[in-house]
Parts: sequence; structure tokens; C-alpha cells
Amino acid sequence: MKKLFFISILTISSVFTFASTIPTGQVFTEIVSAFRTGNATILSAHFDEKVEIAVLDNDEVYSKLDAEKVMKSFFSDYKPSSFSKEHEGTSPSGANYFIGVLKTTKGTYRVFIHAKQVDGKKIIQQIQIEEE
Repeated sequence: MKKLFFISILTISSVFTFASTIPTGQVFTEIVSAFRTGNATILSAHFDEKVEIAVLDNDEVYSKLDAEKVMKSFFSDYKPSSFSKEHEGTSPSGANYFIGVLKTTKGTYRVFIHAKQVDGKKIIQQIQIEEE
């Protein structure tokens, strides 16, 4: 009986652990795809209501709508040729982040994405794009 109880608890714990990782992976997969294709609309679907965007030397906090416009402008000026996710992790406070490398027609850039969990979804709070 104890063995069955232990196996049940272990199974339930595994299911909850697995389920809690699905949104992060899915969100980051969509973000990677958006950077590869230069699609600000898909990217902005994961923005918080306010997003800090630091593109090269310009660092400001934007509304979701304005942040999408900033990213559209960036992708228009710096057309992506490739994007690769280099590292992904979770901070001690539970925030998720990943670092990627974006190659464009004008050069190579390091991209840092910071997201938090809101109502069970990972929401982008910050994007940093800097020259590599």
C-alpha cells in the first residue's frame, strides 16, 4: 500500500513538473521563430503590457503596441538571416530568460529575453539587443 501511494505521488509530481515546463518551451520556441523570420507581430503576442526594449543604444519602456512598432522597425532595418538560442534558464526568483545570437544583413547581435509567469503564461518583460 505504501509503495502504491509513493508511486502515485511520484507520478503526479512528474506530471505537474512536466506540465509547468511546457509553456516556457513553447513560448521560447515561438520567440525564436519570430526572431528568425523578423515577425514582430508573433513576438508581441508574448509581450507584457509594458516592455523594456534596449536596442543598441536606445533603452526605453514601451506599451505593448509601441514595443511591437519598435521591433517592426528593428526587423525592417536589420533583416534577420538566422537566429540561434544559445542559453536558456530560470533565475532564483522564477523568471525565465534566454540568450540568442541574431545574424542580420547589418551584422551579428546578442539578444537577451527576460520573461515572467503571469496567469500560467510566460510574458516578455525585457528584450536587449546589442552588438556582438
